[in-house]
This record gives sequence, structure tokens and C-alpha cells, in this order.
Amino acid sequence: MVLLSVLFFYFTATAEEFDLCGLVASADFASWKDEALIAQTHRAWSYIKARPHQFTEIRVNNRHVIHGVHTESYTRYKPRVLQSDEIAGKIFRHYTTPSGKMQILSSQRLRAGSTAYAYGPYSFSDLTGVFLTTPDFGADEVGLSGAIALAWVDVLLDPATVVLQLEPGIFLVPGSPEIPDWLRKIVLSPNGDLNKERFLNLGLSAFQLPLKTISTSYNDLGDIE
Repeated sequence: MVLLSVLFFYFTATAEEFDLCGLVASADFASWKDEALIAQTHRAWSYIKARPHQFTEIRVNNRHVIHGVHTESYTRYKPRVLQSDEIAGKIFRHYTTPSGKMQILSSQRLRAGSTAYAYGPYSFSDLTGVFLTTPDFGADEVGLSGAIALAWVDVLLDPATVVLQLEPGIFLVPGSPEIPDWLRKIVLSPNGDLNKERFLNLGLSAFQLPLKTISTSYNDLGDIE
């Protein structure tokens, strides 16, 4: 179980770099309120809330892995769920690579990465999904380096989406993380029940958040709307 947990949280998302092609104007916004995908955020949150809070002996990247929803004893903040009227019309920002931005613009979906929420010496294994901030916060203020925050997209969400505020400027739409094919095979194998309950509850493929892109830009490289 320790090995699988370590391998699972070790991976980080990568993307190739290529130029954007003015996809905002031609994007199809008809499916940005996808009820089936929104329902996945509610299932993920229900699962996370039901998980017993557990401080484990597992360490990943020199951080202790904690199961369940964290409390103020581990951070200065306690997560809260935004109300639908707080989400309606609220502009969220996602920092990404130039190629990641192109994928978001063309699909009107934001794909969950493989990393869990981390704060100080702790990694919260169940808090996975799509991470967002707002235009008020720079990439460095939400723990992102310049290499993975060369671009950004501002988006609107369906007010029915589950959005957690983990700390000021950091929001999470809970969902299944990205997992590599080889790890998926282990989970589904006869002897692969180490984390099977978690994967089968949250899904074996990365959650894709439906959204509506309203603006986009390269960081310090000029607006490309």
C-alpha cells in the first residue's frame, strides 16, 4: 500500500509547448454546463467527506500524506464549500503552460492533474481534482513556478459545481486525478485492491471540468484574445 501511494502521488502533469491559434472566438460553449460532469463533483465531495481523517506514516516528496479532509490543525484554514450564488458569475483563473491553454480553449474542459493539495509538510491525498484561483492572485502567490504558469485562462463555472476554498486564493473542484495506464492496470488486477475503493469511487480516468472561457493571456507576453 505504501509503494502504490508513493507512486501515485509522485507523478506530475506535463505538456508540450506550441502556439495558440485564436481558439476563443471559435470555441463551442454549448456544453459548458454538463450535468453528468457536474454530478461527478458532488460524488467526489461525498466520498471525500466520508473518508476517515488519518495521519499516515507515508511520506511523499518529504511530506506526510494525510487522508480525508484536512482541519485547521494542519493548516491555518479549514476548507469550505462555496454556495451557488458565490460561484455564479465569479471569474476563476487557471495558470497553465501555453500548450495546456490551447487544450483548454479547444475543449472547454479543464483536466485534473495527478497531484494532491499540499500545504507545508503535509500532502492531502484525497484533495485532488482541478485547482483554480482568481485574477487577484499571481501564480507565485498560489505556489506555482514560472515554468508551469506561462499562461492563464479566466473561466466561468456552472453554479451547480462543487467548489472548495482550501485557503485564500486557492480553490479545488474535487474529482478523480490523472493516473498512468500502468497504475490503472495494477488497480484493476486481481491483486490490485490496495487503493481500489478510492479509484472506483472517484473514477479511473482524470476528471474533466466543464467551463466557459472568457479571457486568456500569456504572462507578460501580451494579450491574445
